Amino acid sequence: MLVYSTVLGLSVEDLSEAGGPFLDIEDLEFGATVYDGDTVRASSVVLARKTSRSRPGWGVVEWATTGRNQRDEVVVRYRRSNLSRMRPE
Repeated sequence: MLVYSTVLGLSVEDLSEAGGPFLDIEDLEFGATVYDGDTVRASSVVLARKTSRSRPGWGVVEWATTGRNQRDEVVVRYRRSNLSRMRPE
């Protein structure tokens, strides 16, 4: 869970820091073991977005995030969703 929390924390600043509440996590998978001294990095891709029906000006965004070690091995991957403010058009 420390590896998951670390990768989630790495992705929050880029994806959801100014957004709204964390809604869900799905398909959490752990891969290669992380050892003391390993370097872990995170990358995310937007999978979907939809306008909230109950909160005007907000939407739900779904991301796929992957954490990798310095050998490019997957250490954790998951999908998560957040409520997020929509950009003005």
